[in-house]
Amino acid sequence: MKKGVISRTFEEAITNWLMSLLEQGKSKEEAERIFDDNIQHIMKKSIEDMADDMIDELTKTMNDALVTKRRSDEEFLLHNIEKWGKGFDAFEAMYLISVESAEKCCEHASSLPEEDKRKKHYTFTAIQHLHGRSCQMFMEILCLLRNGFADGAYARWRSLFEVTVIAQFIVEKGEEVAKAYCESIDKVSNFEWARLAFPNKSIKSSVSFKEINDVIEESSYEWYSQYKLGCKLVHGCPQGTFKRLSNYEGMSPCIPVGRSDYGLSVPAEHSAIMLSRVAINFLTIFPNMDNLVEARVMLKWTKIIQKHFYSVEYLEHGRTEFKSFAEE
Repeated sequence: MKKGVISRTFEEAITNWLMSLLEQGKSKEEAERIFDDNIQHIMKKSIEDMADDMIDELTKTMNDALVTKRRSDEEFLLHNIEKWGKGFDAFEAMYLISVESAEKCCEHASSLPEEDKRKKHYTFTAIQHLHGRSCQMFMEILCLLRNGFADGAYARWRSLFEVTVIAQFIVEKGEEVAKAYCESIDKVSNFEWARLAFPNKSIKSSVSFKEINDVIEESSYEWYSQYKLGCKLVHGCPQGTFKRLSNYEGMSPCIPVGRSDYGLSVPAEHSAIMLSRVAINFLTIFPNMDNLVEARVMLKWTKIIQKHFYSVEYLEHGRTEFKSFAEE
């Protein structure tokens, strides 16, 4: 039912009910008293009847409405690809580079002497799985970016950041920590496996992700601040509600309820940086010339993604040069 129809329908139901009482010979005072005694029942029945009528109407018109919406979605996707297409292509290419380099890395590792493989068995196993997980997350983020969901993409980047930090931590802390990680699949605690790296920590307190992040070599306040921003976008806090990436400063006040072609640069750039870090950690467990070249390619490809995405965003604001988060 359209706006206003529900109110009119309810008013008509009340009028008809009162008229029926009067037609039964009730006085006006008696009709009003009976009405007052039964108003809750009348409202409940009216709401149920109107809800059923609305469902019947929606069932009849739903397909037409969905066709219209899907046509609008298709138009948006074409527009979004026209606007960000080079960035999307570079982003997807980075996924292919990462997967193919990992396959070569695995081939190289399998060719090594058993004694060499045994020394880093758990480290290789853990990072191999974390790298695979990060590649999958990377493609999930691409799906969200293509569909115009910058905030969803950044929320998914938050998880990718966690995987990146864990991979870095395992590589830096060595085989015993990697073994503890691999053997903690069925453990309840998320980070108890990391306790080996914190020998002075009280057994009564749990290891936190922040503690893990703080001790890795590439830890920085800036990246952790971005991670906390991602947390805000995941949770129902006011910052994540009122300051979404899909709205830019100066935009007329609006509440995004669906797709937006704005705000894609930050999640794209940050995701590329995190994937490159996980990939580099994996490629350098058993380094050879091919792995080192692939690692360098991943790092350089991140710059290509930054250029494509930020060029679009900065030109949109009338600027010709861009400065990415990673360069600040």
